[in-house]
Amino acid sequence: MKKISVFFLCSFIYQLIAAQTLVPFLLKSGGYVFVDSATMKPVNKTEFYYFNRQFSDSGLYLVQAKDNIKGGIITGFINKKGEFVVPLKYFQINKFKEGLSMVQTATHGIIKYGFVNRQGKEVVPPKYDLAEDCKQGVMRVAIETPDRDYLWGLVTKDGKEIVKPQFKARSGGGLNPIDTFKNDIAILNNTEKPPYKYGAINRKGQIIAPVTFDRIYITEQGVLCILNDQRKVFDKNGKEVIEKNVAPKSTTITPEILWPSQRNGKWGIVNREGKEVISFKYDVLYPADTSRKNLFNMVVNRKCGIVNTNNEELVPAQYDRIILKTDKSASMVYFSISLNKKYGVLDEKGKEILPPKFETEPTFSEGLTRMIWVEDNKMMFNYFNGSGKPIFKDNQYRSGGHFKNGIVQVYNSDNSGGIIDKTGKEIIPLIYGEISFEDTPPGFFKVKKGSGSNEFYIDLAGREYREK
Repeated sequence: MKKISVFFLCSFIYQLIAAQTLVPFLLKSGGYVFVDSATMKPVNKTEFYYFNRQFSDSGLYLVQAKDNIKGGIITGFINKKGEFVVPLKYFQINKFKEGLSMVQTATHGIIKYGFVNRQGKEVVPPKYDLAEDCKQGVMRVAIETPDRDYLWGLVTKDGKEIVKPQFKARSGGGLNPIDTFKNDIAILNNTEKPPYKYGAINRKGQIIAPVTFDRIYITEQGVLCILNDQRKVFDKNGKEVIEKNVAPKSTTITPEILWPSQRNGKWGIVNREGKEVISFKYDVLYPADTSRKNLFNMVVNRKCGIVNTNNEELVPAQYDRIILKTDKSASMVYFSISLNKKYGVLDEKGKEILPPKFETEPTFSEGLTRMIWVEDNKMMFNYFNGSGKPIFKDNQYRSGGHFKNGIVQVYNSDNSGGIIDKTGKEIIPLIYGEISFEDTPPGFFKVKKGSGSNEFYIDLAGREYREK
């Protein structure tokens, strides 16, 4: 079995290196160029001093370089081929939202906001004094008045200003006078001074209800407006209509929610038919987790356990504390237990995997449990599988992270770090100072070597992407 695992791992490493992946390469100058991992050749000649791969949701790198003409920093986006999608010309760039990225320019200290699309085209030139990311197909934008107030308006994704900046918000922030859209309608409000008044606007930029009402509600018809207990209804085009009482669309029966109740000083549960589903014999009873509606934490004589809605005690009341935990990376459920200030783990059926003898609460990743304990006055650390077996020899490593794609970074007593797999085999030797999986392409890692050094990349084969 181990030979098969090693074969697949080696095959994966070979395919990873052979495949084209854009990787930052550290230069002696302290800057970076991007290289093709298959050839180790630069994909462009631009030297960057900062990059962030996971800045957008489209596999782009946010990159920053020094502006050799004007001074300062310029920012842009490159794609997986090293091509500039958004050129190096902006002071700051936000993540793409609904296909648009909010950008900022800085001229003589004056910041202006605009928007670019994924092709790098300026859909909205940087001309506004404030702006917010694209949401529901529109962007809220503002200009500053001489009194340092802000007038807000709306711009569509194609750059059309459907509402000129006119709705005032107080200087220094506060409530935006244009709310987000719901049912193609946005609530308007004046935030200058009380009493606040409200109105509404549609997606065409038409004011369908003036900003004169005490309260306003979005309905299926349009908006219901109230002023001094007088009610008016406007449709989505601003026409006043007769208010209708709309019957509920759905006749679905509300799912039963089981909730503990008390009887003769003890807690239990009855369902809507009056049937007792959990006996009234517990000192305390409460849901174990909102996603597991059939499991309840119970307390008897100050000891904790788990009971289900079949009236079965999954875990007897014998621990000081019990908490349901979910390992989402492996779709597994555990119970973290504590007794006499020591921690352990049960599986989802209540079977003990690890006895309560550890110093810290368990953490879970990809089906493995990370635990820390003290033995012979030494702090010990290991990962345990579902059978409670450790994956490496005790005291082999000092600490480690969370597993991701079957591997994890570990450190020894002198803080040197490397990478191991789920069997405890060392994939990368412990020769680095720091190792990070965050914001890296699959199979690549950010590391540091030596105090004060810049971070650089390595791959699963141990190749270092830096100039030596």
